[in-house]
Amino acid sequence: MIAPTFTRKKLGPPSLHPLESQVVVRPPTAIAIAVIEQGQQLLIGPRPDNLPLGGRWEFPGGKVEPGETPPEAAVRECLEETGLAIEVSHVLGRHRHEYEHDHVDLYFYACRTVDASAQPKAPFQWVPRMQLAEYRFPEANREIVLQLLAQA
Repeated sequence: MIAPTFTRKKLGPPSLHPLESQVVVRPPTAIAIAVIEQGQQLLIGPRPDNLPLGGRWEFPGGKVEPGETPPEAAVRECLEETGLAIEVSHVLGRHRHEYEHDHVDLYFYACRTVDASAQPKAPFQWVPRMQLAEYRFPEANREIVLQLLAQA
């Protein structure tokens, strides 16, 4: 008996054929961000140099944990990062952005401190709203920073 021979038909680039190459799509990372205003000042801090986007400035915030809502995450992350207890006032916006290191879904919340006399832990600091343009923020924050500057 003669063994059958099979010739593989050229189908073109693998990206056009899902059986030859499969892309795993994962949902974006949900990030809750607390935009805290006191007077005409906003709370920001630099990202650690050893993290992606290190050295850029940001508002307090972080990943939304399983079973947690974005507003709850904003409150928790702010307390962990800055030592300040806050209340969420309202939604400022939502923005999706794709970085090389991650695809993020950002939830921005207008917030206020529970105790106006409390001071944030370093490296977070209060900066005048009008000076936000002097700080380098991650690209995903561009729209919210422009929105805040327009309200100055």
